[in-house]
Amino acid sequence: MKIRAVLVGNDGSARRQLSGLLKTEPDIEIVGTCGGGPEAIAMLRQFHPDVVFLDVQLPDSGGFDMLEALDPEDLPLVVFVTAHDEYAARAFELGVVDYLLKPFDSRRFAVALARVRKELPGNQATPAVPARPEPGRHLARIMVRDRGRIYFVRTSEIDWIESADNYVWIHVAKEIHLIRHSLKHLGARLDAGRFARIHRCTIVNLDRVREIQPGIGREHIVILEDGTRLKLSHRYRRHLERQAEHGR
Repeated sequence: MKIRAVLVGNDGSARRQLSGLLKTEPDIEIVGTCGGGPEAIAMLRQFHPDVVFLDVQLPDSGGFDMLEALDPEDLPLVVFVTAHDEYAARAFELGVVDYLLKPFDSRRFAVALARVRKELPGNQATPAVPARPEPGRHLARIMVRDRGRIYFVRTSEIDWIESADNYVWIHVAKEIHLIRHSLKHLGARLDAGRFARIHRCTIVNLDRVREIQPGIGREHIVILEDGTRLKLSHRYRRHLERQAEHGR
């Protein structure tokens, strides 16, 4: 299958440059282009692309506003394309794949496209140059923004993660960090040998699990090393046990 791309931005020259570069890639299909606003939202909902190349500043609404108008579970991969570097921290906090500053050349664009290919789950598309899966493709660090301070949390230090609407709470020892991410999207980027889904709202670091105890009815309880008790739904129990046993 090809990588389906949508281009959104009111800069016609930038859209033409992106279109020209993408058309040279045999595994890319451009399914739509537009200037932004409601048309862009409708296009993303209609075509469900794998990636959107999105300008931060749009005539009707900003790129961030457009992303917030969409269901986080249905968001494609996002590459911001902009002449403004002041939005980079916020963009990466939202989990964008890359942040292309205009003007950019074909070499810089190739880096962004390589990151898109790397992020696609299950090798949905075949790259122009086939590459071996490499260790460390999973997310190693997560950017956290707190009262004007930006820092990184190593995923290996995370105890467990819980969803909160369009956000997730990340539990690291006695600290809790709130970031804007869907649990589904974040979980897909974590190391499947270390992290496991145990509930519709919960992901746990397997290295922190001490034991599993019977709960009420078909549910069980996962107990972490620090004594934290988390619900393990019947739906995820067998998968968790296989994952813990085989390290996958």
